[in-house]
Amino acid sequence: MLNYALTGHAQFSSVANKGYFKTLPFTDALIRTANDLLELVNNYLLGLSTSMPRNFIFPVMLAAVFIWLGLIVHRWRTQERSLSILLLAACGGVFTVAQSGWQGTNYDRYLAWILPIYLLFLAEGLAYFTEKYRHKLPGSLIPIGACFLFFSCSALVSVYHLNQGATKTDRIRLFADEIAVNLPPKASVGSFGASGVAYKLGQRPYHHLSGLYSPQFFVKTTAASFEILKNNPATRFDYWLLLPEHSTAVPDMYRTVCYGKNVLTGPDGYEMRKADWSAFDHAGRPHLEVPQDKNLVCRIDVGHEADENAADYEIIDRYGRPPTDPFIIIDKLAGKYAIDSARLLTGGDAATLPLQKGKDVFVVMRTYPRHTETRIHEGGKVTCEYEFANPLRLNVKIDERDLDPIFISYATNGFSEVSFTLPGRAIENTPCRLSLLGDHIASGYWFYQ
Repeated sequence: MLNYALTGHAQFSSVANKGYFKTLPFTDALIRTANDLLELVNNYLLGLSTSMPRNFIFPVMLAAVFIWLGLIVHRWRTQERSLSILLLAACGGVFTVAQSGWQGTNYDRYLAWILPIYLLFLAEGLAYFTEKYRHKLPGSLIPIGACFLFFSCSALVSVYHLNQGATKTDRIRLFADEIAVNLPPKASVGSFGASGVAYKLGQRPYHHLSGLYSPQFFVKTTAASFEILKNNPATRFDYWLLLPEHSTAVPDMYRTVCYGKNVLTGPDGYEMRKADWSAFDHAGRPHLEVPQDKNLVCRIDVGHEADENAADYEIIDRYGRPPTDPFIIIDKLAGKYAIDSARLLTGGDAATLPLQKGKDVFVVMRTYPRHTETRIHEGGKVTCEYEFANPLRLNVKIDERDLDPIFISYATNGFSEVSFTLPGRAIENTPCRLSLLGDHIASGYWFYQ
């Protein structure tokens, strides 16, 4: 509520547009949230952690026994309500992290404040055990010593990892000092991460493509960020600051095409590159010849959230799976390199378009011949390679009325722009709903009348 009163947003900018319920259909988000919630319960109440170091705040099995004992023997009816309120807040915090999709990366940051709560119940369980068995079991202090030893080790582990993180941060700070010295005074910088570098840039504009400092990049995928850069030149910058963990979207062989020439190399794989936007600009318009009597009515730049939202763009999967994220392609288009996003369609797609009734529509479609995709399912990760029939067969529907299928031949060496015509007699409503059914890769559509 305080954040909303101050900023007009209920969430902090670092979590806006994130989380399972923001990025997945409701049922899939619910299933993943339940799975991650069980993982958190395993970590915090059963001592069964699955990864280190970031979610190291958990009890061993021995400590978990005494935490549960403390929960059982606690005198709930005679205590103040403040503890119950704190427990409810803790449950809300655990659920928030469970639905966030941050599992294994940010336990320490978002749930560390829960640590005193289970330490409280741990102490209560140990006190109960010691009092009850102190005359029957001379070694009753052993569990207390064991728990003390474990948490002492946890503290040492946390200090070690804090030192490792601080050392890396210090190297980044030194590289930021080099950037500040070597860059022109008014040069702008863009990056997906290392947002702390902004404090060293002085008055130089900083574009944060993860959206933390730059609200215009509040989008769900890396491809969507690239689409903003392609379609809105005002969001561009003079230099890229590249981190190794954020460079996987672009193969090494295309780094210069995408990011420009390397001008400064820093520690741990950091790079500063002079931005080159020519490949972005080349992808910004179709290169196929359009009849002179036709004018552009609308377009769908696939992967660009603004275009997809405006057209109520729908991905149709014949297996009923949730759609995968758009991906980035860098390859030749009309003889020059282009950077564009695309979607893999195993079923087809649909959109609502403001086409004029009764007029033929000349359609330009940008496609690509192949794609390798990794999907996550219950059994783990599965990598599939897709290639498509040539010519493509697309079954066409307008407002749920079937039209004759269209057959499209395309190039197999890079991007391919192809065209087909929709008969005006089939367009009886404005706007109308167009569906193109058939396996293919869609990078963009332009509609002319």
